[in-house]
Amino acid sequence: MARKTPRGIARRGIKASAKPSAAPSEPHKEVKVDAKVNDAYFGKDKSKEKRSAEEEFFSEGKPKAKEAYPEAKASDQKSVDAAVLGAVKKTEHLAKYLKASWGLSKGQYPHQITF
Repeated sequence: MARKTPRGIARRGIKASAKPSAAPSEPHKEVKVDAKVNDAYFGKDKSKEKRSAEEEFFSEGKPKAKEAYPEAKASDQKSVDAAVLGAVKKTEHLAKYLKASWGLSKGQYPHQITF
């Protein structure tokens, strides 16, 4: 059964059994990663040369050359993943909470849902 929020909007969200019984103990503070690892590190390089629309149109069906993903970034990603998964496993019910699916019903709007 849907619960009502203070505004009277029905909210289904995540099942009560999937929610952690207590607030998580801030597992993100337990994750230790290098200072170089941030959003810009895993973002796209802006230094790549750009092809104009005309060049792309007249390339006669030739696909763009794909670059291999750097091994250094792949190993950094594995180390970050291991640190995050370790913190998730330490927190009780957090993995189940993150795996739980939820959706919106007719008449529900994402900006009106409170968690």
